[in-house]
Amino acid sequence: YMFYKVLKAGYTICYQADAYVWHKHRKDMKALKRQVYNYSRGHVAYHLHTWLNDNDWRGYKRIFYELPKIHMIRFAKSLVGRSNFPISMILLEIAGNILGPWAFYSSLWRVKKLGRSARYIPPKENATIKNKNAY
Repeated sequence: YMFYKVLKAGYTICYQADAYVWHKHRKDMKALKRQVYNYSRGHVAYHLHTWLNDNDWRGYKRIFYELPKIHMIRFAKSLVGRSNFPISMILLEIAGNILGPWAFYSSLWRVKKLGRSARYIPPKENATIKNKNAY
């Protein structure tokens, strides 16, 4: 969502092709399935957020038009053997997408219950605040 807000505000994001990103690969199929499911759930929750909070109708279009169309095409290709992507993974993505609204509303409820995170204070500004409070 941060990148969305930066771009929406008119700023540019720079892609650094030679940057290193340290990450882990899934060790087994169970972990991969969990990742696919959670990414699919988060994908819909993100688009719901941009649609409902920012009035960005592309989120609505993505959830109710593009995703169903993509899933139908991929499912059909898989059925006739024109795709190596397993049907079980497509169904897992669909299940995650269906539960995306629940993830979004759960997040809203959690924020309401626990409160918002504290505002980020850059290190330079944070040092100034600490020095002011030292006396």
